[in-house]
Amino acid sequence: MERAARVALSGVSGLGPARFRRLLEEFGSAVAALEAGPAEMQARAGLATSLIEELVGLPVRLEEVEAEIAALDEQGVRALTWEDADYPQLLLPISSAPPVLWWSGEVGPNDGPAVAVVGSREVSDEALIWAREAAARLAEGGVVVVSGLAAGVDAAAHEGALSVGGPTVGVCGCGILTALTRGTGGLAGQVAEGGALCSELSPAAPLLPQALHARDRITAGLASAVIIVEARAEGGAVHTAKCALREGRPVFAVASQDRRRAPGNAQLLAEGARPLITPQDALAVVRGSSHV
Repeated sequence: MERAARVALSGVSGLGPARFRRLLEEFGSAVAALEAGPAEMQARAGLATSLIEELVGLPVRLEEVEAEIAALDEQGVRALTWEDADYPQLLLPISSAPPVLWWSGEVGPNDGPAVAVVGSREVSDEALIWAREAAARLAEGGVVVVSGLAAGVDAAAHEGALSVGGPTVGVCGCGILTALTRGTGGLAGQVAEGGALCSELSPAAPLLPQALHARDRITAGLASAVIIVEARAEGGAVHTAKCALREGRPVFAVASQDRRRAPGNAQLLAEGARPLITPQDALAVVRGSSHV
C-alpha cells in the first residue's frame, strides 16, 4: 500500500519533491501522511489549506491506485520510488528527483553509464549528422544515450543509438502511454522497443509546456555528462545543461565556427562548458571525465 500512497501523492499538483520529502520525514511514510488529519498536516508539514484539501481524499482511492499500478506493471510500465533499488542511482541524489518515476523498456534504469545528447528542434543538417554519429559512437562504446524525444537533435541522438543496436532512454514531457500514441514519427515506440521511456507524470498524462521544462532536470539527472550539439540561447537544451552544471556534472558543447547558428553553445562554452569538435571525440572525451 505504501507504493500506492506514493503514486497517489505524486499526482497532487503543487506538492513537488521538496514537500513530498518533508511529508515522509515528518510522518515516516506516505501512508501515515495520508492518514493524518488536516490540522496535523498543516502543523507538522506546513502545507497550504488548498493543498491539504487535495490530500485528504486520497486514502479512499489507494486500493484503486494499487490496482492501476498492477495493471500498468503487466503492460511493462513500472512505478519506481526513491526507496526502490532500481530507481536510477544517478538521478536519486539531485535535489529535485521525482518521488515517482515511471519506466518502460528493455534498458534498465542502471544499465551502465549514461550521457545526455541534446539540442534544439530547428537546427542545421550538420548538427543532425553530428548528433547521430556521436550517439552511435557512444552507444557502440556501451554508453546509454539519453535525450528528450523532441524533433531535431533529440530525435537524431535516439536514432543514432538505435542504428547500431545501442541503448537509449527517452525522457517524456507527458505520460509514457501518451508518448507512445504520438511523438516524432513513431520515435517513442522505437525507443521503447530498443531502449526505454521514462516520465515523472502518470502514464496517461497529456503533453504540457511546463512538463517539458521540468523534464530537462531528469534528462540531466539521468546522465553522467551532457553534450549540447546545437542550441538556441534560450531553450530546453541550455536549461538541461544548466541543470547538469548545478549538480556538478560535466557539460560539453560542440564548438561551432558560426556562433550565430548556435548561440546557446557559445554561451555555455563561455561559462565553462568543455568544447567538442568531432563526433568521434564524444566517447573518448566523456570517458576521460571523472564522471563516466
